[in-house]
Amino acid sequence: MNFSRRAFAEGNISFLILCTIPFLMLSVLFSIPLVIGILPGIGYLLWIVRRKKATWKEILQSGIRGLNKNKEVLFLLLFLAILLPSLVTGGATDSLTNIAVHLISMKYFFLSAFFIALFVSMLLGSTIGTLSIIGIPIMNLAMEFDLPIEIVAGALISGAFVGDRTSPLSGAFNLVLTTVGISRKTHFFAIMPSTLLSIGTCMILFIGLDLTVEKTLFTTLFVQQFTGQHMISLLPVVVLIGCLLLRMKLIHSFIYSLIVSFLLNTLLYQINFFELLTNIWGGIKPVGGLGGSLNFILFVALTAIFTQWLEDYHLLDQLKLHSEGKQSSLGRHTVQSVKFGALLSIVSPNQSFPIIIAGNTLKEEWKEAGVSNLSRIISDTVLLFAGIVPWSLLAVVSASIVKVDVLAYAPYALFIWLSPLATILYAYSKDWYGKKRVQVG
Repeated sequence: MNFSRRAFAEGNISFLILCTIPFLMLSVLFSIPLVIGILPGIGYLLWIVRRKKATWKEILQSGIRGLNKNKEVLFLLLFLAILLPSLVTGGATDSLTNIAVHLISMKYFFLSAFFIALFVSMLLGSTIGTLSIIGIPIMNLAMEFDLPIEIVAGALISGAFVGDRTSPLSGAFNLVLTTVGISRKTHFFAIMPSTLLSIGTCMILFIGLDLTVEKTLFTTLFVQQFTGQHMISLLPVVVLIGCLLLRMKLIHSFIYSLIVSFLLNTLLYQINFFELLTNIWGGIKPVGGLGGSLNFILFVALTAIFTQWLEDYHLLDQLKLHSEGKQSSLGRHTVQSVKFGALLSIVSPNQSFPIIIAGNTLKEEWKEAGVSNLSRIISDTVLLFAGIVPWSLLAVVSASIVKVDVLAYAPYALFIWLSPLATILYAYSKDWYGKKRVQVG
């Protein structure tokens, strides 16, 4: 590519970012539907694609491919919006809240929320599955006792992303090692140093927040004797957990749980079908309904099309120009790759696309220094940033479950912020240790 074509391509990407990110940020700040905020970016991207001589038929086919790739996410959002009100109607969330009272420490509420989410996410390997099961009851407790819900949401999402990043059962975990081209064992041990450092620092910071924030004492409001009815109400949750443990697809697990919840509500509890549909459409405290989720579902559909156009027409290839070149140390090379990962996460509205782009783009550069270092960097950056970028699909879904805006919980999603710092610190420590050995030798 000659200089003028390169400059033109880079200018297109820069202006595309200016047409997309600021409008999405304004949408988040002023509570404008995200589906409106992404329209300027979609319009300019469509203009770029047309300039590449793409026909309308090709553009349409590309968009359909994007929708097909993300159809599971779209159906997941749809069934999640139906399942959660159904669970609340049947009393499952009250039963889970009753259990949570006995599991969680009031004095160390934030730390407890972090560890419960961490444990469940390592077991399930799914952020969405984890938040769907334990997010609502813990958030319900936090609201009842007037705790800062943004801190609780940050603790839950921090713990949930530990499993999403670290559990061998996680799809994102396996996508990283597949993209980079290393074994599961090598990848797992490569990410352990930054994992332990990040989790340990999270513990200290959440303990600090627990000791700083004033809390009221538990009352007997939720502490009730666990009855047979409570156990029956938890059957849809048990089905969901069981399906996930059996490694069924997330969408299938939600469908089976939804079927059981509907049967319990209509046949056993004899809840009026019209009342159940009203709750599902309009929501029932503390969860929203399907009507309020249509904006998110449409936004996910548009971002799926947006991402597919970027991929099919190679519009992010120019970002590789900013990542090339050997660095004088592991630490500096790591910092450069972390910056590249952050940029990818900002311009890519999902989790898997930047993982694949980062792995394929940087793999050659990291062969000499070791691709296991690259797998750790990707795990500590693009895999996690999807939880705090306000227009990322995973962040949107997470926020819809915990009912806290992404910008509100993001400062307290400590694991996501600490992991890139931990991987940089680890890289520089290896540089220091290597120099020390040379000096001693």
